[in-house]
Amino acid sequence: MFTNRTGMVAFLVLALAALASTSVVSESGETLRSEWVGNDYVDMRLVSSYTTLPRDGDIDLALEIKLKEGWVTYWVMPGISGFPPKITAQELENVDQFEVMWPAPQRHTLTYSDAVGYSGHVFVPIDVSVKDAAVAAHMSVDWQIAVCEDICVLLEEEFVLAIPPTPEGASASATADLPTIRQARGRVPTKSEERGILGENFEVQSATVLPDGQGHRLDVVITGRTKGKRTDVPEMYVSGPMAIRFGTPNAYRASSNAEVHYSFPVYLPDSRATLGGKDLSVVLVTDEGIFETTTLVGAPPQGLPQSMSPQTAVAQ
Repeated sequence: MFTNRTGMVAFLVLALAALASTSVVSESGETLRSEWVGNDYVDMRLVSSYTTLPRDGDIDLALEIKLKEGWVTYWVMPGISGFPPKITAQELENVDQFEVMWPAPQRHTLTYSDAVGYSGHVFVPIDVSVKDAAVAAHMSVDWQIAVCEDICVLLEEEFVLAIPPTPEGASASATADLPTIRQARGRVPTKSEERGILGENFEVQSATVLPDGQGHRLDVVITGRTKGKRTDVPEMYVSGPMAIRFGTPNAYRASSNAEVHYSFPVYLPDSRATLGGKDLSVVLVTDEGIFETTTLVGAPPQGLPQSMSPQTAVAQ
């Protein structure tokens, strides 16, 4: 069940004249952070990588999330029954780009289902570019986020930022949060410019939706090997049209060891819904890196396995 918690608003207003009062100086350097907001299960705040706008107009922000032990929050495709986060830019002034950079998620087992998302202490990077670095940037962004354990609690938060330019002759100072934000960006998948390619070692061969009992499943086949054990199966997450949900997959290597097969439970909202001919986003987590690509969902190729064999299935 969901419990609505709305109306909690976190304001981070950074003005050059009031910089000293809005900054907190720690042993590792300056910080620009909003106040913590949340409830008994989660605390959140917005943090900046710099105290003022860098000369190139690019600045990293991040939503910092601290979850109580046992609680999780969701990735963009949260699983069969989860609640996806919703980010709405209500007002952007002098902002050319505002992009949330979702780190690769993990699988979590809850009382009622598996969830795809995050636990513990999480930073979600936000890539911001301004039109004119000599002019302050103003942002009003609404976040809806669910946190779950035995129940799910839905929060709605609004973060308002006004980030001043760097004074003439000065340089933008990095905050103590810059290293952590950069580390979080290291978990953001590298997007391939070529359809179906996942880094240097993996490639999507097919993606098909098939009937499976009373429901459906998505079968994804990739080729490639990790540098680890020959039987290693990389983690895979998929996302597509938000009305269509994907569960967490069963996965196994084919006997040739050249192919890896993933089978995702699929929830279709009605009998008319289909993924055929639509693009699907695929995220693969390997020892060599985290990669993302798009692939077209098509008809099942001849010879594709119609079910997973219990003897060859490998839990991720």
